[in-house]
Amino acid sequence: MREPENETSRSPSTNQRHETYTPQTNATSDSTHGPSNDGSRATATTEPDGEGSLWFQVGIGEDGAVIYNGPTSRFHAGALEEDNLNEASDPIRGHIETLQSQYALMDSVWLPLIAAKPGMNGTGVDATTGMALLDIYWSWLHPLHSCVYRPILMMDLALGGPYCSDFLLLCIFGLAARHLPEEASDTSGVSKGERFIARARELLLQEMAATKPAIPTIQGLLILGGRQCATGQSSEGWLYTGMAIRMMKDIGLHLDITKLSRLERWTPAEIETRKRLYNSAYIWDKTLSLALGRPPSLTRRPYPAQEILDKVDDQRLWKPVHATEVSENYVLLPSWTTSTFCAFCHLHEITTSMMLLFSSLTKNDEFASQIADIDSRIHQWYDSMPAALKIEDISGLRQSPPPHIVSLNLLYHALHILLRRPYLSSSDKDLKERSMKVCIEHSKKIHAIHSLYSQTFPHRLMTYQVSYCIYTAATVETEELKRATTQQDREDAAARLAAAFRILQKEASHTPGSGRSLDTIRRLLSTGQPSRNGGHEKTPMPRNQLQQPSQRQPRTTNTESNGSGYANGNGGLLGSAPGQFSASADSSATNNNSLFPPNDGGVWSDDIGYGGTDTGAGFHPDAFPWGVAGLSTFSGAGMLWPSLSNAESFQ
Repeated sequence: MREPENETSRSPSTNQRHETYTPQTNATSDSTHGPSNDGSRATATTEPDGEGSLWFQVGIGEDGAVIYNGPTSRFHAGALEEDNLNEASDPIRGHIETLQSQYALMDSVWLPLIAAKPGMNGTGVDATTGMALLDIYWSWLHPLHSCVYRPILMMDLALGGPYCSDFLLLCIFGLAARHLPEEASDTSGVSKGERFIARARELLLQEMAATKPAIPTIQGLLILGGRQCATGQSSEGWLYTGMAIRMMKDIGLHLDITKLSRLERWTPAEIETRKRLYNSAYIWDKTLSLALGRPPSLTRRPYPAQEILDKVDDQRLWKPVHATEVSENYVLLPSWTTSTFCAFCHLHEITTSMMLLFSSLTKNDEFASQIADIDSRIHQWYDSMPAALKIEDISGLRQSPPPHIVSLNLLYHALHILLRRPYLSSSDKDLKERSMKVCIEHSKKIHAIHSLYSQTFPHRLMTYQVSYCIYTAATVETEELKRATTQQDREDAAARLAAAFRILQKEASHTPGSGRSLDTIRRLLSTGQPSRNGGHEKTPMPRNQLQQPSQRQPRTTNTESNGSGYANGNGGLLGSAPGQFSASADSSATNNNSLFPPNDGGVWSDDIGYGGTDTGAGFHPDAFPWGVAGLSTFSGAGMLWPSLSNAESFQ
């Protein structure tokens, strides 16, 4: 039976406040969708979008339709004048009221109409299965990227309209099907959604033949790109994402939607749809850039929180639907979906600066200055975030917050690690020690947060981004194992690393995109440092020295975490006997790989080499630099990362 969708927040929480996310930005209210203006060189390449340049890129075609071609185009006859496109005085209030009214219609009218239909339009999916897949998508997947504006999709699904297409629905079904519980009787035959994806690919050929791209086509491509990356087909996912971004620019979504709405005569819901779609593409572009180690494609600023007008879903209760593993005692909390979405956008502005910096050749002093600036911006971002979105007192929480809030906090800690990881091989001993200390601090936070998450939710619902954050933390623990000066530090690092490895191994069974990261971690342990020729010095690992995996323990939502990651009260791994870990930890001094269970399922291969090309199998090992002061990266490109000798402020 489907859960009712018209409930609002009635559950008190000691860690929740009724506030929405409105971060401080450098953009003004007149030009909030313009270029970054923080003064850093890394963001200086963003595209200009001043008051005059917008209309310079817009014109009217011979048929009277709006065209989005710049001054070099053969279709551009001249800049469009906006003198007669005066905006109504204070339309924001009216827009907000209009958007808020949509939810009552969605719950009371559109959902019953959809449930009464024999099937989901032309997808070949019956209504029962389709609604179950949509429920999974709205609860577990949509809050991460929010590329679909839910009220308008559900309205057009019920009535038939331009913002719902079979291609989009099939992409959603193909993504959601991967997270169905195996025992779900009402969705038997769905499997992992491959038949949905096969049909979506067929429909994509028709979509590409259209004169102009449609909004649902772009949304479907973003969803399809994410789905394929999670299944280990990252090259395919990268291409689908690129197609979506090209289509966005073809219909002007990279320009200021607020101003263009005066020309296009869009409704408030259509404006909201377009703003959210651009921001969603911005987020996914950065997620994929991080995982594959490639410069971002979208560098123009996303719309700030104050321009995303519909925040009604913040106070709708988040429910762990279709997850029988979750305790019946799980306390429903406000979802904070839109506020989390806006916080992701703001954080990824900083990610963009970091990615552009790491992909450029910069002088030592400039590099140090910009690293310190990015570090400061990350801290400012966290300080400005509402308390409802922060996960801080982990030991005081009896259940995990919703997964999208977990993902936001994990990414925050992972970015701290990525920012400092290049200096773990610095010749500056003090800098190296400071960087390692901060990396370990944030790695512990990642493991503690995910420990709480895994006690509450099943592994099959873990997302691609969460996997990447766990992997990032694990890379630091491999360094800590080799550098720790005390037995206790080595044991703690080994416990966190072994737990992370098990998580990634379990997760690889339904998200193969994380599988290659297991081999990367194993090689890091075997070699100590990447070799100067871009490869690894392989150390054979006898099978008889591998520790057998521990028995899986039942999940409970009432287990309190002590903030120490995956260790139980006796210092052992979850599911291990108190004395079991010590022996394996002692042996790790000679063979770090003894921490890991044998691989009988073919998760990794000893024959994978590391050049500069992503094979499409998962996270690229060279996604971020690993060394400085003379150590080349994994790709063997020979780039030398400068030391940070004058960065006293980099703490």
